[in-house]
Amino acid sequence: MAYVWRIRKKRAKRLLNEILETGYFVNCNFHPVRLTEYGWNKWDHDVDGIALTNGGKCSCCLVNCVPEPITERVAMEMAYVWHTEGDKGLAVRYGGYTPEAYDEFQRMWR
Repeated sequence: MAYVWRIRKKRAKRLLNEILETGYFVNCNFHPVRLTEYGWNKWDHDVDGIALTNGGKCSCCLVNCVPEPITERVAMEMAYVWHTEGDKGLAVRYGGYTPEAYDEFQRMWR
């Protein structure tokens, strides 16, 4: 079990370095986020930031959520898509959804 945890921590550290380089990541809600702070100790492996879509604060765990690092250009593009097309635009353009699949998801979960 300790081996698995060491591997997960190593991957999380690599991911943190990528996010620190770019300064932006995609959170669990698939919104672009500007990095504001991070934690790296025995119990805290989080990245925190401000969503470029609605200005809300968010936090993602590097081990469990595995946020995706993105460049500033992609982050700004995603924010523009969200402001013009909403969550559906992000899901279709960046999340691999078709418009029909997203509509079905909306009907099932909202």
